[in-house]
Amino acid sequence: MAQKSKSKKILIDANVFIALNFPQDSCHQKAKELFDEIKNSYQLLTNNYLVSEALTILLMKTKNIQKIGILACRFYHQAEPFIMAQVDKKLQLEALEIFSTQEKPKLSFPDCTLIAQALEQKITTIFTFDRNIREFPLLEKGYKFIL
Repeated sequence: MAQKSKSKKILIDANVFIALNFPQDSCHQKAKELFDEIKNSYQLLTNNYLVSEALTILLMKTKNIQKIGILACRFYHQAEPFIMAQVDKKLQLEALEIFSTQEKPKLSFPDCTLIAQALEQKITTIFTFDRNIREFPLLEKGYKFIL
């Protein structure tokens, strides 16, 4: 991947955090390799709903509350290299509109916050392993996915 300016933004999905922090995940190695390529060249953005989803799933997978607690503290107190947006009411309502109008529901509410954040903040590059997000109609034109 070519070097880019830190002004280039990438929105990071919960499944990437899960893969990075759970060695048994089928995408663990790929996530590490891709993350190493992008971490110093891009602004890495996420939101509190995606972090919540990642922490919950990691806790269910690892059953290790101490490890997940430490990871949570890193997100909320020293999020580097990530910038974690707090989803405000306006963005929640945009996510709710996406969530509640799915023809064939496949997206979680946190997934819908990712889409709403991408649209609102004009972030056109998304790091996700989720095919349902990649195939979502609102993201079909002009969006690039790291996978």
